[in-house]
Amino acid sequence: MEVDDIADALAERIGRQGYLLQRDRQFMFVIEEPVLWFRPFSAEVQREQLAHLLDVMTLPSVSLSIIPMRADRQGRRPRESFDITDSDLVTIEMLTGFLSLTHPDEIAAYVTAWEQLYSIAVRGRKARALIRDVLAALDEAAGSE
Repeated sequence: MEVDDIADALAERIGRQGYLLQRDRQFMFVIEEPVLWFRPFSAEVQREQLAHLLDVMTLPSVSLSIIPMRADRQGRRPRESFDITDSDLVTIEMLTGFLSLTHPDEIAAYVTAWEQLYSIAVRGRKARALIRDVLAALDEAAGSE
């Protein structure tokens, strides 16, 4: 990736953040707890990202659910990252681009997968506690260095 590509990608992501502030939209996210612990960058960057999640969770347009590592999976395995846009489109982010699904049967399969994952996820106070556990572990690790 060239420098200009990185700047363009960053500008696009920041622009997408504005959608979260639009009251006529609703965003429902489900993430796996290990994502919170994964640290491809510094502890400081991870801390900022986790704090951002806590802030975003307070927005009326956002619902963030987290599947705890200890959740009873009962056949509900992790899935590839996907987005369901209304009822007309599912996009799957891949290494080299996006796969767009528009066939009703394919969309229905992803809606079912999302419902299964959502059913074992925690929200609200419990989700915030999982995020705060990771923040506490970061602080503890920083204190022992």
